Order: sequence, then structure tokens, then C-alpha cells
Amino acid sequence: MLYVVDLVGTFVFALSGAFQANRHGLDVLGFLVLAVATGVGGGMLRDVLLGATPPAALQDELYLVVCLAGGLAVYWAAPPIAKRWNRVMVADAVGLG
Repeated sequence: MLYVVDLVGTFVFALSGAFQANRHGLDVLGFLVLAVATGVGGGMLRDVLLGATPPAALQDELYLVVCLAGGLAVYWAAPPIAKRWNRVMVADAVGLG
């Protein structure tokens, strides 16, 4: 169960990073880089601070797949979703919490 929650949080943060790429007008590579950086960055920092090395994102490739899926989803669907940015911020808050 905790694994699924971790993956959902990773996905939500990947969406957040990809939306930032959209705001700055980046191309698909920028979307993917920001999605992966925000998606796994926080979890990797958490694991290192807790002494759980290597971080879970480096042990399981599903974290990368989830981030890439989130980045591509936003890249293809960003214009209609960008109008609902407040709802996305709520999803980001859920990821934090």
C-alpha cells in the first residue's frame, strides 16, 4: 500500500514539474527533464536523509516510468489543463500531504 502511495505522489509531483515546463514554453525534452527531476527528486532526498540508500527511485524503474508518463501526459494535454491550474495546485498539495 505504501508503495502505491509513493508512486502516486511521484506521479503528482511529475505533473507539477511538467506544468512548470509548460509555463516556461519548453519542448518535450524540457517537460520530461522537469517531470523526472521533480517526480523523483523529493523522494530521493527523503531516502538519503533517512539513510535508506540507495534511494527507492534508483532501485525500481517504475518511478522513472511514472515520471515520464506524467511528463508526456502534460505535454499532450497541457493547453486545456493549464486553464485549470488551481486544481493542479490542489493535486500538488495532496502530493505533499
